[in-house]
Amino acid sequence: MNSMIKTAWQYHWRRLLIDNYVYVLGFLIISLLFNLFNSKLVINFNFFSAHQAIITVLFVSWVQIILLTENNTTFFLQVGISRRHNWSVQWLSLILNTLLIIFTITSYLCLTTQGQSTISSFGHSFQDYHMAFAHDWQFKVFLLVLFINFVLISFLFAFIIGLLMTRINGFIVFIIVYGGTLGLFSFIAGSIGLLYHFSNATTQRQIVTGLLRLIGYSDTTMHIWPLLLTLLVVIAILSGITYLLMQNIQSKIKNR
Repeated sequence: MNSMIKTAWQYHWRRLLIDNYVYVLGFLIISLLFNLFNSKLVINFNFFSAHQAIITVLFVSWVQIILLTENNTTFFLQVGISRRHNWSVQWLSLILNTLLIIFTITSYLCLTTQGQSTISSFGHSFQDYHMAFAHDWQFKVFLLVLFINFVLISFLFAFIIGLLMTRINGFIVFIIVYGGTLGLFSFIAGSIGLLYHFSNATTQRQIVTGLLRLIGYSDTTMHIWPLLLTLLVVIAILSGITYLLMQNIQSKIKNR
């Protein structure tokens, strides 16, 4: 069994590396060359901005994860790999893939003038957290950790979609995932809004204070840990959903 798991790991990881990471690396190298030409020549070769390049790379990676998850999940189950090992192989591959892509994207952004502008724009969105750090490099590390968490959350949604597509039509899957996510956020926001509307002034202030503390806001300073903890909870929940889906898929295939 250990040999089979090792083989499954190598197969899935290599497929993910070849189908996804090689494309990402090639695309960003081409974008980097365009940026170099722009700095040396009068002719403008800037077909796309750094922001557009990153969005394209993440989207393609997202689609590749969906397709690879759909194909390999069923294949691994058919060759006798247990549901727990099936999930762990794909989940660990997803984590490593995320870290590699983030490293590549970060290197690309640091090497291009447009990329540095994109980093500044991203940092500006979380500028309020800058006061929580004594040094500028610490704030940059915080931004990198945030970026990793955001990308990982996005890829976990792709993992969920890929698992669902092993049993359900793809169009219905997108409706379930996005409709369910939108419905959940709408329900939470609506419940909080109703509670706020029918509460007295003291309770309303407590509700606002509690929501702000979830992302680290306080009366005197900013705290990074509440935001990071919130993102880690989301990652844990999504990972748990993927594990439960894998168990359900396994049992249905066994019962055929």
